[in-house]
Amino acid sequence: EDAVENFISHLKEIVKLAKPNAPPPLVTLVCDGENPWEYYPDGGEGFLRGFAEALEKHPSIKATTPLEYLSEFPTEDRVEKLGAGSWIGGNFDIWIGCQEDRKAWSILAEAREHLDRVYPVPENSDDEIGGEERRKVLEQLWVAEGSDWFWWYGEPFHSVLDYVFDAIFRMRIKKAYDLMGLEPPVEIFVPIDPILPIDNISVEAPLDITAPKIDGRITTFFEWSGAGHLRADALQGIFIREKPGPITDIYFNADSTNVYIRIDIKREELQRGDVLIIRVIKPTEINLAMELERMPEVKIRCYMADDEHRTCHIETISTAAIDEIVEIALNHDLLKLKPKSTLSFTTFLMRGIEQLDRCPMIGTISLVIPDERYLGSLWIE
Repeated sequence: EDAVENFISHLKEIVKLAKPNAPPPLVTLVCDGENPWEYYPDGGEGFLRGFAEALEKHPSIKATTPLEYLSEFPTEDRVEKLGAGSWIGGNFDIWIGCQEDRKAWSILAEAREHLDRVYPVPENSDDEIGGEERRKVLEQLWVAEGSDWFWWYGEPFHSVLDYVFDAIFRMRIKKAYDLMGLEPPVEIFVPIDPILPIDNISVEAPLDITAPKIDGRITTFFEWSGAGHLRADALQGIFIREKPGPITDIYFNADSTNVYIRIDIKREELQRGDVLIIRVIKPTEINLAMELERMPEVKIRCYMADDEHRTCHIETISTAAIDEIVEIALNHDLLKLKPKSTLSFTTFLMRGIEQLDRCPMIGTISLVIPDERYLGSLWIE
């Protein structure tokens, strides 16, 4: 009640300042969503109801809209040029200024393009919504177009729920693909949030090179004994896992032609359709997706982004096997690797849109590709 009375008193003062024979002053009330209401015990409901009732009863203060006001009190003044930008910074940096923002918009734009192909609007029609099927897809995409998602992507704003916002955004777009009867691109299943570079992840570097047999089994003790090793339950930078995930260990190595990756997973925690994604950050961004089915030859779908950040399926390879472990061989050409270049990657275990595990939880695993000099030194005492 005190807040309502205070607000009305300010409006009364504005009325007193009105010039004689001039149109009544127009006070524009612009509220940015939820921002004020956390300071009220009831979330602001009492104030809003009281304020609306006070406006209805007041003899000289009337609620209106800009259109209604201008219809009753037209003006010849015109805004000839309206600067582009938002209320924060007067530009669009917070919404599209970071790589994560642009990636999210690109994923959204790609879904929009598919919609126009699957459920096109008739030519010469001003009705964007179209039929019922198109409307259902648009409802999902309209939610994804809300600015709040992009507020939390990239810098400078972060919260402890960034990963939740990211998952809900991608869930909406996945639902749109489901309604269109299309398979979503692999990016829908991979978190958009950045992979932070952490230098002090507890990783054992490779000691020697032995090309493993890609059969999904620990064929010999020696094939992975000299590989780099990351224990998922170890201290990783500044992050300690609160609850162990299905991924327990990652081994990695490289020779002159291939990168070798072994991933140990608790198979009892998996379900049919679970997908393992290896997200390569350097030297080029590429996502490698494979379903976790026990097979001696597993297909890996490889995806890259084009110049407009659109997802492109570049090829499917069959250099992986799953049995008691996951074993993968990746050719240097696929990853655009050269001797002495650095490979940085991380892994995700996905069940639909849900992220079951991520290893490492922060940062990436890095591996320097050996050159001939290094390979030769392995044979010198």
